[in-house]
Amino acid sequence: MKIKLIIIIAIFVYAAAMVGSYFWVDNYINKKVNRLKYENRENIINVFLKYDKKWGRRIYGVFFSPQSKVEYEKVPVPQKPILKPSETIAFQDGNIVTIPGDSISEYDKQNYDKSLEHWKDYYHNISKMYIMKKKNWQLSLIYFKGYNADGYEAMGLPCIDVYGIYPYAVGYFRQEYSSYYSYEPKIEDALENAYDFWTSSDKSWYVTDYNFAKNNYDNAISELSDCNNEYFWLTEDFEEDIQNSQFSLNDDRYLYNDKRLPFDNLVGRENCYMYNGYYKVYDAKVWQCRYSVKKQHWAINSDKKSLRIKWAVWLTIILLAIIIPLIVMEKKKQKLQSETLYDKLKRLCNPSNFMKNYDKEKVDAANEIYQRLLQTRPDDKEVLNEIQAEAVEKLKITLIDQSLLDELKKKVNPQNFMKNYDAEKVSLANDLYARLSKDNLTYNEFIEIQELSKQL
Repeated sequence: MKIKLIIIIAIFVYAAAMVGSYFWVDNYINKKVNRLKYENRENIINVFLKYDKKWGRRIYGVFFSPQSKVEYEKVPVPQKPILKPSETIAFQDGNIVTIPGDSISEYDKQNYDKSLEHWKDYYHNISKMYIMKKKNWQLSLIYFKGYNADGYEAMGLPCIDVYGIYPYAVGYFRQEYSSYYSYEPKIEDALENAYDFWTSSDKSWYVTDYNFAKNNYDNAISELSDCNNEYFWLTEDFEEDIQNSQFSLNDDRYLYNDKRLPFDNLVGRENCYMYNGYYKVYDAKVWQCRYSVKKQHWAINSDKKSLRIKWAVWLTIILLAIIIPLIVMEKKKQKLQSETLYDKLKRLCNPSNFMKNYDKEKVDAANEIYQRLLQTRPDDKEVLNEIQAEAVEKLKITLIDQSLLDELKKKVNPQNFMKNYDAEKVSLANDLYARLSKDNLTYNEFIEIQELSKQL
């Protein structure tokens, strides 16, 4: 195959490989994205399962322990609910107005029953209540919310909410016996007892149902951060991220009840309470922040760009490694083909050619021939033929380049003209091929055959 054709084929293969590498990189990165996404989700799930083996959703710990100073104020105990018709909202003259109901519906009765049940559970037999003016201690809850949407995929990226659980009120039970003997523990003691109960008692579900430890928050956040990989990072959401999320902050279906706190100056929702024979300590659950796993598009695009550059560099290196030697060979071949007899003798008869494998006789002969050659005109064919005969005899050189001889033999091979049979060309090719195959082929004969081969 001719060198030029090989170079052209190599360039076409290079172009096809460059185009193919573009799509290969896309496919490779897409598979890597899916693999790292799956790994990130699995690792986060495993962190939650480490602390919550039953549901894999909640990690409880401590934000801060009881403070020495307690600030509180006395408030009325929430009143027992009253069964009454529900109000409706309507528009009148462009204004929103509330219209009292005229009859009690089944819906009203159901709401009343729920409210009454809740009141009995929380406030029945409570004679005094005090609310905290600031948080005295606070537990932490890291809650696995679910999966945020990720493009058009059914399963998205993990979303995690962080809540604080703190005591917002202390209610004292009504004592049945004489007030002279009544005992009312200090609020400070009630808060500290509640903290000890939730964090260390075997009756606390934080302790019994979860691998509760006071340092769980820091440990879990660190472990969740360790789930980050090249493309997926757990990051704290900004307000606009939360607003655009599919999850509402009030979507607490897995977090006990969803009752608002009964006092307007407090933040959060009712969580649960701890009690003994003297008081109840009411806890609130308040949302702190949200973490979501974000796909790092810049990292993905950077990887794609880097891989494409690497592919382009390596393919270019391979192409150059193929075509540069071929170009050198082609130029050398062209140089040999265009080389005159004078130039060929000058190149082959230089005495320095015989110094590597030193031969005194050949160096002397080459020195004499080379000196004579320099004194001969390049167009003096008669003298040049004499010199070439002498050089072949004394220096044992070959004026016919083997690669050119092989190429010419391929060209004049009679077999080339058998398919589309041409008697004249077969005859000429047969004669030329026989002459080329002689052992004593001279350079002049080779040149003559090269000229005659142009007729084929």
